[in-house]
Amino acid sequence: MRILFALALALLPAAASAELRAGFAKVDITPDRPVPLAGYGARKGNPSTGVHDPVFARAAVFESGGRKAAILSLDTVGVTAEVRGLLLKGVCADLGIADGDFLLCATHNHSGPGALSKNILIRIAAGKFDQELFDWMLGRLTLALRDANAALAPARIALRRATFPGLTRNRAVDGGPVDEEGFVVRISGEDGKVRAVFLNWATHPTIIDSDSFEISAEWPGAMCRAIEEAYPGSFPFFLNGAEGDQSPVTPGGKDDWEKVESMGRAVAGIVKTSVEAMAGQEADAEVGGRISHVKLPPMPFAGDWPTESSIALFDLGPLRLFCFPGEPCVAVGQAVRLLEPGPLHVAGTVCCANDHLGYFVPPEYYFRGGYESTLDFLGPDTLDWFVARFAEFYGKKGPAAPAPSFESATAGRAKLVTVRGTPWARGLGHGRALSSEIKTHLAFWRAQLANLASVLPVRDMLPFPEDLDPAPLLFPLVAIRCRLLLRKCDPDLLTEMRGIADGAGVSFDEIVFLNTWLAVADQTDPTALFRMKPGCATLSAGAFLAHNTDWPAAKGFPDVAVLLVQIPETGTPFAMMTFAGCAGAPVAMTADGVAAAVDSLPSLDDTGLDGVPVWLSLRAALDGRSSASDVAEALSKTPGTAGYVVTIRDTSATVSLQISATRSERDPADPRPAPKHDKKRRAAVAAFLKATTSPDAAAIRALMGERDAGVLAPGTRHSVVIDLENKTWWVATGPGKEISKDAYAEVKVAELFRK
Repeated sequence: MRILFALALALLPAAASAELRAGFAKVDITPDRPVPLAGYGARKGNPSTGVHDPVFARAAVFESGGRKAAILSLDTVGVTAEVRGLLLKGVCADLGIADGDFLLCATHNHSGPGALSKNILIRIAAGKFDQELFDWMLGRLTLALRDANAALAPARIALRRATFPGLTRNRAVDGGPVDEEGFVVRISGEDGKVRAVFLNWATHPTIIDSDSFEISAEWPGAMCRAIEEAYPGSFPFFLNGAEGDQSPVTPGGKDDWEKVESMGRAVAGIVKTSVEAMAGQEADAEVGGRISHVKLPPMPFAGDWPTESSIALFDLGPLRLFCFPGEPCVAVGQAVRLLEPGPLHVAGTVCCANDHLGYFVPPEYYFRGGYESTLDFLGPDTLDWFVARFAEFYGKKGPAAPAPSFESATAGRAKLVTVRGTPWARGLGHGRALSSEIKTHLAFWRAQLANLASVLPVRDMLPFPEDLDPAPLLFPLVAIRCRLLLRKCDPDLLTEMRGIADGAGVSFDEIVFLNTWLAVADQTDPTALFRMKPGCATLSAGAFLAHNTDWPAAKGFPDVAVLLVQIPETGTPFAMMTFAGCAGAPVAMTADGVAAAVDSLPSLDDTGLDGVPVWLSLRAALDGRSSASDVAEALSKTPGTAGYVVTIRDTSATVSLQISATRSERDPADPRPAPKHDKKRRAAVAAFLKATTSPDAAAIRALMGERDAGVLAPGTRHSVVIDLENKTWWVATGPGKEISKDAYAEVKVAELFRK
């Protein structure tokens, strides 16, 4: 197969074959003073201590088919859109190089100069921005492009696939995909001698660890030196590929520096074999590209964070490069390359091209945790998003999103929203109907976390440099961490959350936070982000289930309560009282007449991130089950995140289920004690049930809305009384001081189910 592929490459016609001229240059970009190195947050922005080997900017300028194009490759961890924009307005405009024909990329070297970005997140791994260094670097890059342009001369291109066996591994997932194949491009002069060599292959330059503060071009630098030795006067380029989950496997060496050399020379040896095999196969070809400036999906960061970036195609003769503004993992790069139909081009991938927005991971990585998924900010559909954006270069557009089906009204102070369709469509309707409330809800929590930044061990979460204020990053970092709570979540609920995010115009991670904050609040270890464990009051009697949902530290908590009625495309309709943006519910009822409510209990022994937030697991357990017993059985099999008592009621029975991360117990004889502030309320409920043999809705509303009886709490966010037989709800929303027996709005949920 490889022999046939090599033959096919050799026979590929040049894309719109044209006389080609090319010029190359190399400019030293090693700072002459100590500067922060970029690539490892553990360095905490401390300055370099010396230079092991210099770092360079390598420039190639091409002229073919009446236009110019350029590749500028840096021995740095990344590039920024700001630098690219300044080069476009300056030297590229002078040389006649258009936006789409300019590829700025980095080898992704972790031992090169940092301090070149103002972005707050990049500064964690690259140090405090240095304007003087930035201006100097810009001048050096301008010089490299001018020198390459001055060296334009006739040239010809040849392309060959190369394999690099055993030199890379998947660092994110044991046994995960590894891409050992790449492409080598030989560019020769009229005399047939090698003028430039391009390697497009994927793996990290991370042999040198964070404990080194010496500037180095790492193994790509060693590779380039070996190629320069083999072909004096030539210009080697390393175009790193989909390296997001790829790390180098060194062939030998007593220490890291020897390993750098052995890796570089091993790669160079394979490259040289390909270069020699292409002698005499060079042909004229066109070089140039296309760029698309795209609006990014919403991300959890506020303030100074990009909302736009770019993707690009760049044709280096018959090699078509799909250029990513960050670090795609192998699966993402492979999915995008499948768009290229041939036969004029074969497809490669370039990372860290024209910008740097973090990592781009496939969906199977997103909820598993780990470095790569933590630094993917585009959402769980990152792969599909890039495929769709690159497909637009080929004139392919996806189907228009269907309009959501929803109705919005009010139930007292609460919003009443009815949504229909698939899980995604119902989420979309939820998000559209409650966009303002969702954003208000998020703003509340963002402010809460920013206020907590000064008292929490935030600098233990990431190695923040001393000059960096972590407060603006605390909310997104916690939201990203909360993904771990969804690893075992029902897939339909995850799809619904995607729809909520799309409908509200916010990031998926922000919706993740709103669906997991109760579980975060239940963390009771000393480093907990919240000490605001909610307490609730529940009553089950006759055909009624009543519930007060509380949030004790509720000062400033916004009015975001919502009664959400869901009409699935197939299956049983249900209603739930929840908060804007939440797919889970503290209290819910199905059209089959099964209702459930959640109370939180102390749980010092089993908190963690391995369970599913109880509001979400209850939603999944209610789906398609028509008895309290069946719901309890399903819920007992789902690990929790702390301690809860879930009361499940149908028209004939009540089941109490105590559930936590380590155990579940049905109808517990001796449940764990309630928090102190709940004891009075629980006593009031017990007294009511003892004195009232046949309660009615009015009596229950009086109890649940009565402050003197100790049932209503100052932090009650909503109070619900449900008549299961008639499927009628009475809803009142907080704060608690504004709830009374007269504040309940009647909602005939049965009629909404039938519509």
